Amino acid sequence: MVLNVGTAHLGEFGSRAAIALAKGELVEALPAAADGGVAILNIDDRLVAEMATRTKAAVVTVGLNADADVRAVDVVVDTDARASFTLVCAAGSAHITLAVHGEHQVGNALAAAAVALECGAGVAQVAEALSTAVPTSIRRMDVRTRADGVTVINDSYNANPDSMRAALKALVSMSRRDDGPKRRSWAVLGEMGELGGESVVEHDAIGRLAVRLDVDRLIIVDSGRPTRALHQGAVMEGSWGEESMLVPDRETAIAVLEDEVRAGDIVLVKASQSGAMWIVAEALLAEPSADALLAEPSADALLAEPSEGEQ
Repeated sequence: MVLNVGTAHLGEFGSRAAIALAKGELVEALPAAADGGVAILNIDDRLVAEMATRTKAAVVTVGLNADADVRAVDVVVDTDARASFTLVCAAGSAHITLAVHGEHQVGNALAAAAVALECGAGVAQVAEALSTAVPTSIRRMDVRTRADGVTVINDSYNANPDSMRAALKALVSMSRRDDGPKRRSWAVLGEMGELGGESVVEHDAIGRLAVRLDVDRLIIVDSGRPTRALHQGAVMEGSWGEESMLVPDRETAIAVLEDEVRAGDIVLVKASQSGAMWIVAEALLAEPSADALLAEPSADALLAEPSEGEQ
């Protein structure tokens, strides 16, 4: 199964083309179709789709593309960034609502569905399993809400440009409400490791994306060259004042969050494992004292206040 050729290994391989060449070795090593070999390939990624010519195994394509063997149509994402879609394949179709967060999970679900269908599962069985599946890996889009309404998205297991973009989009999606004003969004970001010579460019692009997505506050942890580029990208894209803040360490980030996060806010914490940013997420999830809760205005009262842009 190959889902994408991204940027996670740029430091080792130097280019996406080189990554694709290496990942293609997986499908080349499969047994022939007559011997039971099956390659599940994401047709939405051109470099993955091209791997179909590199194997003698049977090829099953997945994706949003109308030509995919197992595809998703009518994708809708709710205010918790949970996707609903109709699964379509040769065996039939079924509606699925995922319990995991992020629109990018649709592709993961399609790949899992393709494997299950190849192993003999029925469409209804696949739909039920996908609709009830919950995260099992720690620190991967782990969403929890405190008693005061602050939601923490702990996605600190690892980070690369592709997963960072997906997480930021999920954060913004979850900050929107159908029945009220937008929640204030925070992104607490650390370095994305192993990007080699593209590191500064990729970090700059993430900073700019956060501003374009209208993330309210950025806290960028560490003061190395890549994280400075992330902050500078946000500034150059239009961040002003303290919308983007570069802090030297996790402890400073925690202090800022404890001082400024208010009821109803939503906070994404993400970086490569080397940043140990789960420490920030866990500090945020520590329940505030009773005195602190009494001192806080209610979430309804805060959400009723106009934002600076609405005044």
